[in-house]
Amino acid sequence: MSQSRPSPRRGAERAMGRELTALARVAVEEMTQHGLTREAAIEEARRSLPFGARHDPREIDCWIDAELPSADRPPAPVPAAPGTHGAPAEPVKPAAPKPAAPPKPAKPAEPAEPAEPAEPAEPADPGDLGRRVLARREGLGLSREEVAGRAGMAPAYLEYLETKPAVVEGGALLRLAGALETSEAELLGGGVDLPPGRAPAAEHPSLRELDPAECWGRLADRGVGRVAYATTQGPVVLPVNYRVTGRSLYYRTAEGSVTARAADRRIAIEVDHLDEALGHAWSVLVTGQAERVPATERGVADAAPDEPGPLPWAPGERDVWIRLDVERISGRAITG
Repeated sequence: MSQSRPSPRRGAERAMGRELTALARVAVEEMTQHGLTREAAIEEARRSLPFGARHDPREIDCWIDAELPSADRPPAPVPAAPGTHGAPAEPVKPAAPKPAAPPKPAKPAEPAEPAEPAEPAEPADPGDLGRRVLARREGLGLSREEVAGRAGMAPAYLEYLETKPAVVEGGALLRLAGALETSEAELLGGGVDLPPGRAPAAEHPSLRELDPAECWGRLADRGVGRVAYATTQGPVVLPVNYRVTGRSLYYRTAEGSVTARAADRRIAIEVDHLDEALGHAWSVLVTGQAERVPATERGVADAAPDEPGPLPWAPGERDVWIRLDVERISGRAITG
C-alpha cells in the first residue's frame, strides 16, 4: 500500500519534536553527569543549542520525562521525574541540589516507581492508555524497540507504559502518537464513544477491489463482524464475534435471539477496519447459507482445547452455534 504524503503541519511537528528531543537529552546529561537541578539543566540546554531560545522551558520539561529512563547512570537530583514533573518539589530546592543527591541514587530511576502514585484522576482508567498503545503497536507489526526508537524514548519506558497505569505528559505522548501513526486523542480514548470515520480522508485516496485471497487474509482467524439478513419487518444488522475455520465463519449466540434466527437463511457478514491516522480502510463481505451447528460437530471450530470456538464478548449463556458456509466473498480497500 502507498502511504499518504506528510502534511506541512506534520512535518513542522516532527521538526519541533527533533529539536525538543535534543534539548531534553542535553538537559538529562547535565542532570546525570554534572548534578544540575532540573531547572538549571533546562536553562543550560537552551543556552548550548542554537535553537534552544525558541522553546519554552515548560515544553522541554515535558520531554525530559521520556528521556530519563534512557540515561545510563541514575539521575542524582531527579529520580522521581517521570511521574511528578509538574510538581514544584524539585525546583523549590535550589539551595541544596547536591546534598539531595546521595539518598536518591539508591532508588533506580525506573518510571514504575514515580508513576504509581500518579493513578488519580486522569484518565478514569489510566491503564487504558497502555492497552491502546500495545494494541496499536501490535496492529502495525512493530516491536517495542522499533516504536521506542521512533519516539526517542527508552524501550524500558515504553514497556512500563504498556504494562502499568501511567499518565504520560504532552511531549512524550505527542512523540508516541507519531511513532504509532495515530493521534494523541486516539491513544487517550477520546473517540471511544463516537463512530469511526470522523477524520478527514487521505490526501490522495485510491479505491481498489480485494481479490479472494486478500479478503480471507483480512478476515484472519477471528474478529467482529456484522450479521445481516432480511426479515418480514425489514433488514436486521447486528455485530457478532466470529471465528474462521476453512471456508466457513462461526459465531455463538443465545437461544431465541435475533442472530440465532439467522439459521436456515441466506445471510451476509460484513467485516471492516479503519485507520483514521493514515486515512486507510478496508471492508470484506461474505454471503452464504447459515445453519445451526450440532454439538457433535462443534469441535471443527475449536482452535485449541482451552478456546472453544468463537468467543463472544456479550455475557450470558450463548450455546447456539451458527455456521455460515461462504459462497461468495468480496472486498474493497481505500489507501492514501
